[in-house]
Amino acid sequence: MDTYLEYLVKQKYTASKILIIVGLYLLATILSFLSFLVALRSPFIFHFYVLVLFIFFYGARFFSKKLCVEYEYIVTNDELDVDRIIARKTRKRFLTVSVKAFEEFGKVEDDTVKRIKPAVKIVFDASMGKDSDNRYYAVFNNKNGDKMLLIFNPTNKMLDLFKIYNPRVINI
Repeated sequence: MDTYLEYLVKQKYTASKILIIVGLYLLATILSFLSFLVALRSPFIFHFYVLVLFIFFYGARFFSKKLCVEYEYIVTNDELDVDRIIARKTRKRFLTVSVKAFEEFGKVEDDTVKRIKPAVKIVFDASMGKDSDNRYYAVFNNKNGDKMLLIFNPTNKMLDLFKIYNPRVINI
C-alpha cells in the first residue's frame, strides 16, 4: 500500500527580515524624494518621474516578497522530500531522503542541537522558526556522503509513518 502525505509550513518573519523590508521601502522613499528634487530642475526628466517612482517601489516590493519562504514536506512511502518555495512562485527541491537512512531523530532542544552541530557538515532549518513548537531534527548522510542535520515541523501522521519505516531510530 502506497502512502502519501504533504504539509506546507510558512517560515515566520524574524526581526531581521522585518528590518530588511522596512529598509527597502525606506530606501525607495528616499530615492523617490531625491529623484523628485532632480526632476524639478529639469522639465524633460520630470516626465519620467512617475516611471522612476514606480520602478523604486516595484523593486522594494519584489525584493521584500523574496523574503517570504515556505517549505513543503512530501512523504511518499519511506521517502521524505523537502521543497523550498520562495514568494509563493519559485519551487525548488532541496532534498530527498529515505526515512530508513535516519541515524538520529528527535524533538529539537537547545542542548541536543548544540551537541549534534559539530558532528554534521550541513545544517538545514526547514521549520517555521526557532520559536515554533513541534520542531524535530533528523541526522542522515546525504547523496554526497556528507552528514546532514534537518530541522523541520512534521505532522503527527508523518511521525507515525516515520515510526513504521524506522522504528529503531524514531521512538517518540
